[in-house]
Amino acid sequence: MSYGRRAAIVMPILRAKVSSIDASPEAAVLVEQLANAWSNAATAEASDPAPTQEVEERPQWRERALFVALRSLSLRLLLQSMCRSITPESGAAAQAMEHLLAHLHQFSLKNALKEGMPMET
Repeated sequence: MSYGRRAAIVMPILRAKVSSIDASPEAAVLVEQLANAWSNAATAEASDPAPTQEVEERPQWRERALFVALRSLSLRLLLQSMCRSITPESGAAAQAMEHLLAHLHQFSLKNALKEGMPMET
């Protein structure tokens, strides 16, 4: 599956999961930065097709099944799977992911302090 297609499936799920946890404008901006970085990486990938690789048409039901499976993942597992799919060539996407992860980490620490929960760093 192409990088752009994966982004098109994952980003709406990520937006919903992040906004359900942290509805701050900063979180929304970070998710949009990640979406833009993925979009740019997908555009770069599409402009440099591999001549030996044939394009395989996949039925839509597989994409729907993937969408349902990804939607059932926790935010943590979804972010882990996204981190694994970011290639070294997509530096902006990796940087945007790091910023989002750092923000969510700080958000969870603030909530833990508010609730008086013991913290592990």
